[in-house]
Amino acid sequence: MCVLFASIKGKLPTKEQLETAFFGNYDGCGFSYAKDSKLFTEKGFFKFDEFYEAYQKCNGLPNICHLRWSSIGLKNKENCHPFEILDGENNNKTQLVVAHNGTISMHDENNGNSDTLTFVRKRLIPLSEKLQNTNKKWWTNPGFKWFFQEAIGTGNKLVFLDNSGHIEIYNEKLGEWIEKDEIWASNTMYKIKKVRADNKNYASWGDESEEFSRYLAFKDQEDKKQLLKLKNHEGNKSNVVVLPDQKIKTEDKDVNENIWNVSDEELEEIDQYLAELNDESN
Repeated sequence: MCVLFASIKGKLPTKEQLETAFFGNYDGCGFSYAKDSKLFTEKGFFKFDEFYEAYQKCNGLPNICHLRWSSIGLKNKENCHPFEILDGENNNKTQLVVAHNGTISMHDENNGNSDTLTFVRKRLIPLSEKLQNTNKKWWTNPGFKWFFQEAIGTGNKLVFLDNSGHIEIYNEKLGEWIEKDEIWASNTMYKIKKVRADNKNYASWGDESEEFSRYLAFKDQEDKKQLLKLKNHEGNKSNVVVLPDQKIKTEDKDVNENIWNVSDEELEEIDQYLAELNDESN
């Protein structure tokens, strides 16, 4: 499970909150921020210190920040969030990015792309290009937002940021406000440190965290349980929970039933619905 932060007015999560979120979501971090009517995105951070230092430039600016726990796709910069939807070149200078928490199952031809990257390329970008000359911000339309939330289901949260600094949260109630109208988080993984039991990923932590260095010394789950007992005995107050590295299969029927793998005819119906909503808003 990833962690997604939305900083509405530019107040950042604390270093402790960010580090705790990174603790269990170190498959790549990224952020986008709005400044002077432009969007800026930096991503592909795999070490906390580098991410945290770069993220400080967002202080005081509307921004979204994502820490990835990969379920589908390679662990690389390309699959890090946020993702660009509109680049401003052909849409009256409107720029738009999105970050996602959850899993949207789609066919990606096993090309290494994450589910979110596939979703952005196959659905969000084509939908946006249909309206690129209308100067309509579809992501803020209440009717479309309702439709969209129904389509992605309760297992997914999306946050859009445009170059005006406007942030739109889809399935907002499924997350929580760290500070009302200031900082929103997609889940509570910024509160409790969760150690992922996927040993192949711990190497990057070995030289950065004494806790993870010690963790590497334990070879199986029973030994990991002993580590937890040892930490509790030592009076360590950081709540650490061992989690399996759960990989979500694209064919799993519990993951949105491939709801976005729709036909061209169905996409035309969606486009028509979106156009009608925008006409009504005028």
